[in-house]
Amino acid sequence: MTTLEHAMVGVDLVLAMGATRRYGWQLAAIAGIAATLPDWDGLPVLWSSRQFDRVHRAWGHGLLSCFLLAVVLAWIDSRYDLVTRLTRVGVRVLHVQIPETWQNQLQIRKIFNPKIGGVWFLTILMAAVSHPLCDALVSGGRGLPDWPIQIFWPFSTCGLVWPVFHWGDVGVTLILVGYLFAMLRWRSKTKPLALAAFLSIAGYAFLRYGMF
Repeated sequence: MTTLEHAMVGVDLVLAMGATRRYGWQLAAIAGIAATLPDWDGLPVLWSSRQFDRVHRAWGHGLLSCFLLAVVLAWIDSRYDLVTRLTRVGVRVLHVQIPETWQNQLQIRKIFNPKIGGVWFLTILMAAVSHPLCDALVSGGRGLPDWPIQIFWPFSTCGLVWPVFHWGDVGVTLILVGYLFAMLRWRSKTKPLALAAFLSIAGYAFLRYGMF
C-alpha cells in the first residue's frame, strides 16, 4: 500500500467508530499519521538498497514496534496536542482563512486527561497495526514476488503475507477516496459511510479475486 492509502485506512477506522464526535477531528488525524509511520523502516533506501531489502517490512512493521510507536505518539499528542499545534502553524504559514464556526476546533487542549491518553493510545495502536496487516494483503502481481511482513520481529523473522490485492491495483484507492468525498458531502452520515467503505473493499476483494 502507498502512504496515502495507509493514511486513509487509519482515518476511516476512527470515522467508522464515530469517535470524532466525542474526541474531535484530531483523533482521526493522529490515526492517519500513525497508520503511515511503520514505514520508517524504509529510510535505509536513502543509502543502501541492500539494507532496505533487509529491514523494510521488518523493523517498523512488527507488533512490538507498533506498540512502542503508539506509546510514544499517544503520550506526545495527548499531552501536548501536537496535531492541533501543527495545524495552527500550517494555517498561519499558508494564510488559510478559517470560518468562525471552526475556531473552537483549533483551540489547544490545556489540561492533560489520562483518559484521553488511553483513548489516543488504543486508537494509535489500532491504526499502526493496520499498516502491516494491509501490507500483508497487498503484495506481488505482474511477475513480482510477494514481500512478507515480519510481524513478530525482532523475536522471529517468520513472514506473513496473504496477497489478496496486487501492487498497482487502484481499486482500493478509488473506493477509499470515493467514500471520503462522500463523507465530506454528507457529513451527518460519516459513520455509516466509513463502515460502507470497508464493506465495499471486502466486496471488491470477492468480485476481483474470489477471496471468499
